[in-house]
Amino acid sequence: MKKFIVGGTIFYMLADGERMQSGDMDYDCSYHYIIWPSNDFWRVKYRCSKEWESITDKVFDTENAAFNCAYDHFLNATKALYGR
Repeated sequence: MKKFIVGGTIFYMLADGERMQSGDMDYDCSYHYIIWPSNDFWRVKYRCSKEWESITDKVFDTENAAFNCAYDHFLNATKALYGR
């Protein structure tokens, strides 16, 4: 599992066959994104409370494309919160 942390938000990138366990969660961060491979595609979910939720129904060809979608979501959420 790879992790990227920015602005109190953590992005988890799972390898093929890897599963997220509750002990893997970093509760020092307020917001979480998970990116994982699924049937030759990559998917993304977001969590700010107790449940993971989809930010898009789209699947991505690469891990990088999935990460870019998650990061764009993060930037837009930040803009909405802070008006920047």
